[in-house]
Amino acid sequence: MKIKKLCLAMAIAMLLSLLAACGPEPSAGLTYDFSETDKKISYRIFAPGLQDFENLENDRVLKYLESKFNVSLNISGSAEAHWRTRLNNEVYDGDTPDLFFSIPSESSYTDLIRREVITDLNPYIEKLDAKNLKAVLDSEQYKETTKLNGKNYFLPQSTGVSNHTLYVRKDWMRKWNEDSVANGGRGKTGDEVYDHPQTLSDFTSMLTYFALKDPDGDKTNNTYGLSLPNNFDFYKDFMGTFGVVPDYFRDDNGDIQLSVNTENYQTMIDWFKTGTSEGYVYPDYFLQTEDENRLSFFQGRVGAMISNGDGIVAGALTEFRALNPDGYMDMLDILPMPDSDDGQYKGAYKGWNFFWGGFSVSADAPEPMRLVKILDYL
Repeated sequence: MKIKKLCLAMAIAMLLSLLAACGPEPSAGLTYDFSETDKKISYRIFAPGLQDFENLENDRVLKYLESKFNVSLNISGSAEAHWRTRLNNEVYDGDTPDLFFSIPSESSYTDLIRREVITDLNPYIEKLDAKNLKAVLDSEQYKETTKLNGKNYFLPQSTGVSNHTLYVRKDWMRKWNEDSVANGGRGKTGDEVYDHPQTLSDFTSMLTYFALKDPDGDKTNNTYGLSLPNNFDFYKDFMGTFGVVPDYFRDDNGDIQLSVNTENYQTMIDWFKTGTSEGYVYPDYFLQTEDENRLSFFQGRVGAMISNGDGIVAGALTEFRALNPDGYMDMLDILPMPDSDDGQYKGAYKGWNFFWGGFSVSADAPEPMRLVKILDYL
């Protein structure tokens, strides 16, 4: 937790030094429009993953917000692999969304501040006495760490302990549980056919079954066990299972060491290495984008995957419905991370309690006061 906050603080400090070196104060020329009218205003909102809401007309939440604040909300988005490119193109074409998500620790964000593409939110928050936004930005979690040059240019997208999840094909897991021990299964009956694997050995056994025992029944050896995207954060979800300590730790002598140099870390790497050769880990997992990772699971190439929680259930059930119109609701389950076989180490998703990115208001947004009111309400 402290390491993650320190890393982000260092990143923000570096951005501030760039700002100081590359031009005038970020908001030196910004003007603040505190006007409020009764006219209906159209706002365009952009964020990764919101592409499913584009041109949506009957969403009850959007309709309620539009009615309450007399606005028209036009939602747009893009897939994980492309959203930065799309946002950058729109900004440099002079068509910046009124409210958009971005990553404040990236160098491109420094440029947005320096070029006065986004506005400082503090004057609007103070003018409105936006109590909810004040409570968020003054909280122990976000106080000071969200500021750039003493200003709040973004509202953090808060995260829970973790938004990572281990998904499994429930119908495949049932086959593994029901099959005989001699054929790689567990020989279970009754309600136990839905039992989750609790230990690393059981988890590996299930993934191996997915790879070798034709769980989709097409009589072709074309399936694998586990899939992950090419983002190291998802591999950290296995650290608890293998007893790997955080990235840095103090040894018995009080010296700072790297976890990558420990025997437990090497054991974890060996598990993945063996998995790619035996099929219980998707061989090209380290080349996959997040979207490709999801597709490998949705389309039945793998029986389990680690991903984040954004829209996964809806996406999976949509895909599964095409495969099994009558039984698709019984094809998806969520698993805990497995424990070590001896019980010494407890599986756990890699946790944090901070933020990844945040939402900024364009300096050209009409009536920003109303937009900040919406944010405070939300």
